[in-house]
Amino acid sequence: SWAEDFEKYLEENKGALKQGTDIQVIYEDVEEQATWDSINKQGPYSLVVAHYVGSFLKDIETFLQNASAVLKEDGMFSFNTYSSDDELSFWLEVFENAGINASFAKEYAKTIYKKYEDGKAVLSKYFSRIEEVKLLNTFRYTDLNELIDRVYRRYPYHKKNITDAEVKLREYFESILQKNGEVIIKSSSIFSHCYK
Repeated sequence: SWAEDFEKYLEENKGALKQGTDIQVIYEDVEEQATWDSINKQGPYSLVVAHYVGSFLKDIETFLQNASAVLKEDGMFSFNTYSSDDELSFWLEVFENAGINASFAKEYAKTIYKKYEDGKAVLSKYFSRIEEVKLLNTFRYTDLNELIDRVYRRYPYHKKNITDAEVKLREYFESILQKNGEVIIKSSSIFSHCYK
């Protein structure tokens, strides 16, 4: 997993860090108060990294409140969310070009944008300064079935809509793959560097 790779990277490169730097990688349930109590006993921390966890949390506000509480006054909390602007725009264009009613995708986009804005509002309750870093991701597909799987994963609550449109999607992507040999999907992640 990325977390294990990150832990290995930290271990291999800790010699390059300032002498006296202590790094702890914790694999615990961050929705349990006992986890935060344990973390807090060893703190406060100058840096807390929690990447790719937001979509798994049931109570993101309590999580952010706990993360803020274990930071030093000048500490940074690094947290990421998915910015779907690029990819959602891509799929809306695909649906339009393939002759598919995209109303479900437009509603889903509104929901995602609202979650993003709501998330920023919650972050600002616990952190005085937030700096966003947007990293672009590019996915290259040469296999039709992988593309279809991607659209199902992108719209997990709209499987019926995708199933109803799958024939048109397959025809559309088959023509693109025959012409270009690949389909490129651009996406991005936003990393929020949050300061107390």
